[in-house]
Amino acid sequence: MPALAQELIDAIIDEVGAKKWADPKDYATLTRCSLTARAFVARSQRCLFQSLTLNTRTANHLSSALAGSPHLASYVCDLHLDLPFANTSVHNPLALLLPHLTRVRRLVKSSEFDERWHWDEFPANFRSALVALFSLPSLRCVGLHDCMGVPSSIIRHALLSCEQVYLGSIEIEPEDAVFPRAEDSVVSSVPLEYLALAYSPKTDVALHALILGDEVAQRLEGVRELRFDPGGALDGLEAIALKCSDSLEHMIIDFGSEVVPQSRQCDANFNTSVCEELVESGDEPLVLPHIPGLRALTLKGSLDKLQISDAGFTLLASLPTCAPNIEDLTILLSGETSGDHELSPRADTDQALMSLAQLQEVQFDTSSSEGNTYEFESTMQHMLPLASAAGFLTFTYTYDCIWSQWFHPMAFHPMVVFSN
Repeated sequence: MPALAQELIDAIIDEVGAKKWADPKDYATLTRCSLTARAFVARSQRCLFQSLTLNTRTANHLSSALAGSPHLASYVCDLHLDLPFANTSVHNPLALLLPHLTRVRRLVKSSEFDERWHWDEFPANFRSALVALFSLPSLRCVGLHDCMGVPSSIIRHALLSCEQVYLGSIEIEPEDAVFPRAEDSVVSSVPLEYLALAYSPKTDVALHALILGDEVAQRLEGVRELRFDPGGALDGLEAIALKCSDSLEHMIIDFGSEVVPQSRQCDANFNTSVCEELVESGDEPLVLPHIPGLRALTLKGSLDKLQISDAGFTLLASLPTCAPNIEDLTILLSGETSGDHELSPRADTDQALMSLAQLQEVQFDTSSSEGNTYEFESTMQHMLPLASAAGFLTFTYTYDCIWSQWFHPMAFHPMVVFSN
């Protein structure tokens, strides 16, 4: 049998590797490829170890693999640390392992089982290993989720040196010396292009001040994609959008995130009311700042009923003023039952959409476990007749089985999309 060209072998392996996040069976396929022939080994190993999630189930396996084959550490580019908070039996071995991962480009730290973790209560050697990861010159993408007591200098360093940053439900320690201040260190020439924030400026005052401070403000001027998961009204996040307004092209607002401010952690009704501003009966208007360069806007919500509130329609009606050059408007909604819309047309919103000269599409992407999204389509067409007649409104549907996340939990983790 003639030997296959190495370029063809590499292309086949890359094709399998590209699908491994969608289908866990492809991990087994890559493993078999790595055992097929010498020509398959390096490329298969690179695909297997390029993107890793370390948790209580996988950390020891990786330690064993790297102990037997140290060269595998050089393949790790995307690292998701999804670790339990108080399990030192995992942290201590990882403190020895992490320093060998010297080519990490994307780093995400979250907490297994969705428990919040506190920086000071990690073992000192594990904290030192994390700091070394944050200091890597190769690092281009950082995400922190459910973190308390994070040294502010780590956040500042990420904002000043990375291309992409996600800060979700974190609290910072304002004074620390983990990293030198900007005037004593080299600020990256690589622009900050993607910024995702999930916090409330009213409760996370120190974090909000850090992001809007002079050191970071200049970096905000290059952001092209901005995502807010505010857990209700923007409450001051619009000031960050204004800092990004000259470069901002795509804005995402997720009203359905489970961001629970400290003052409301014991409020059992909070998580069910997060989306009310967009989809139910929120009284507080949703106001976007003036962003003339904005080309795409995505609004997301997860709720009980598939419907858009008065505040949501008012927001859409304001687009000619705050974002006159919008081309693509996407509204992503998931819900269990049909909404209770009044069927009278929303003339203000309808006229506003028609006046957007660059508008190409208003896409409603809905999902429901009851499969009743066609009623939502009919309602929107009735409430926005001009936009519907002009062909702006499009509808896509997904049958959302709530149990599916238990069969493929990694596909639903909030950090996975970011880390890949």
